[in-house]
Amino acid sequence: MTQADGARTLTPFDYIRPVLSRWWIVVLVVAIATGGTYAYYERQPKVFKASTRIYTNLDSAIPNASEASTDVLAASTQNAATLLTSRSTAASVLPKLSFRTTSGDIASSLSAVTAEGSSFITITATRPQAAQAAELANVVAQQYIDSRSTAARRNLERYVSQLQDQIKRLPRTVPNATERASIAASIRS
Repeated sequence: MTQADGARTLTPFDYIRPVLSRWWIVVLVVAIATGGTYAYYERQPKVFKASTRIYTNLDSAIPNASEASTDVLAASTQNAATLLTSRSTAASVLPKLSFRTTSGDIASSLSAVTAEGSSFITITATRPQAAQAAELANVVAQQYIDSRSTAARRNLERYVSQLQDQIKRLPRTVPNATERASIAASIRS
């Protein structure tokens, strides 16, 4: 196309023509970028993630939990999540793992996240092998469950012992029979 004054109007093809005349440069740049990207990511260490979710049930562990605010329960769940990623937790799970590593490596491989207003903690392990990531997440979760069970068992044993002491202190008289029976029923349940 030309205008009356002799200046030529450019068409879309006029803009594409230089690229088409040097198509081999475009192909070469794309090939180099693709090859470079592949080479870069092929040399990166493989990283696998595995997650597991646990229910903390902290509301049963906190005295008068029904009266406790949701902030207290949320803080307790967040504290439990923080402890799950600590070096002390890492050191306690280290002997239970089938692969060799250090407690520092374990601690840096773990993350624990709580959902707002939830009693669930999601434990995520990141390792160079998928099986290691899954094993680590599961062992940490089991460690938490075992420690909570042990703590609950101790609390229950302490409570039963206190009730038994109460029964021992009550004289064996008719007026106390109802109270003794009530305490004995509490121990059985």
